[in-house]
Amino acid sequence: MPAHRFEHCTVLFSDFKGFTSFSSSMDSDTLVSELHHYFGLFDRLCDAHRVEKIKTIGDAYMCAAGIPVPSTIACVDAVPHGPGHDRSA
Repeated sequence: MPAHRFEHCTVLFSDFKGFTSFSSSMDSDTLVSELHHYFGLFDRLCDAHRVEKIKTIGDAYMCAAGIPVPSTIACVDAVPHGPGHDRSA
């Protein structure tokens, strides 16, 4: 697959603060369930804000705005906005 160039895109990397100590205190089923829950929230935010999920690795979530559809406001699109956040503010 050939590489594509995007003039305006923003890549966001996220991971959970204190994940190692947090994860060591729970069983693997609970840990996977928790990650599934929070990554699902990230997925819904990405869908709502034109952000493309790239991948998850452990507790890290990688996504990008401005791809595959170019956007001149990719940096704004990349910031997940939860309930109570107004993009126009």
